Order: sequence, then structure tokens, then C-alpha cells
Amino acid sequence: MSQIPKTIKIIATLGLLPFFLGAIATFTVSILDFDTKVLFIKISTLYAGLILSFLGGCLFGFEAINGKNPNKMRLWLSIIPTLWSLIALQIPHFSASILAIGFLVVYEFDRKSSLAGTVPAWWLSLRLPLTAIVILNLTIIGFNHAS
Repeated sequence: MSQIPKTIKIIATLGLLPFFLGAIATFTVSILDFDTKVLFIKISTLYAGLILSFLGGCLFGFEAINGKNPNKMRLWLSIIPTLWSLIALQIPHFSASILAIGFLVVYEFDRKSSLAGTVPAWWLSLRLPLTAIVILNLTIIGFNHAS
């Protein structure tokens, strides 16, 4: 597998901060006041929805530049993360958990796209650890707080 470009790795790693803030805010030992905790959790959940939608857009883009004959099924599947996010963010108390499932599903889309050769060679090397961390943080938010 190819090496993940350094700038992409830095940006992706920094992109985990909102997830960590949301998860930390759910713990009672947090030094944050109640309103700040609620704000961090809401921001983290909304951010998760935006990132999930962004990942679908990435898959759409990778497929769209796949020569003159992009796979129509993968193009249609790439809009699912946006719709999933939209629905998840409308369901109180379960948004984080539904989004966590969405990240797992999108990773499977990533895996299938990797097998088809439509994503960069380093894509799964980036996505696997990020997806695991995101799912862990969303699971913490989902279990510790009604988001």
C-alpha cells in the first residue's frame, strides 16, 4: 500500500478533535459545565453527520473521475451517507448511534471501492483507524448522553 500523504494525515487527525470533545463531554468527571457539555455533544454529533456526508462525496468524486465509464451503482450508493446523516440528525437520543452505524457502512463502501480500484491506494490505510476512532467516540456519546 502507498504511504498516506503527510498533509492529508495531519488534516484527518485534527478532524478527530470534535469527536473527542463530544465523547469527553459525556463523562460526569468532566470539568465542563452542563451547557458547555451539551454544546460540545451537539457540535460533535452535527460534525459527525457532516463528515459522513463528506465521505459519501469523496466516494462520488473518486467514482466520477474513474474514466469514461463510472460504475452507476457506486455513484448511487455514494449519496446514501448524506441521506443517512440527514435522517440520523432528526432522531433525538439516537443520532450518535445511528451515525456510528453509518460510518461502519461507509467503510464497507470504501472497502468495495478499494477492491474496484477507484480510491487511492492509501485510502483504506487512512480510513480504517479513523473510522474505528470515530465509531468508538460516537458509541461513547450514544451510550453516555441522549444526543
